[in-house]
Amino acid sequence: MGSATVVAAGAVLGEGSCLADHVLVRETTVLRESVMIGPGGSVGRSTLIGTGTRIQNECLVAPWTVIDEDVLVGGRVTFIGDPTMGRRPEGQPAGGICVRRAAEFEPD
Repeated sequence: MGSATVVAAGAVLGEGSCLADHVLVRETTVLRESVMIGPGGSVGRSTLIGTGTRIQNECLVAPWTVIDEDVLVGGRVTFIGDPTMGRRPEGQPAGGICVRRAAEFEPD
């Protein structure tokens, strides 16, 4: 775990996972085994990240996102799961993002 990294109470980190400097992992998030979060990354609450996934520097993963195993997310990629930014009708679920196994994301 790097310097200035914050892991909120209730988050679960799998064996062999690596968090670089200045990473934020929110509550109820689960990182499976051997997950890597690069410098400056932020993982929203209630997120599941699968075994062997690599998330590079300065990425933002929205709440309720599910990322399967062996996914590669390049630097500065942002996942936004709620395009209303919380301004949806009361009681309407935010949904979430689902990224399937071995997907690769690179910024333009």
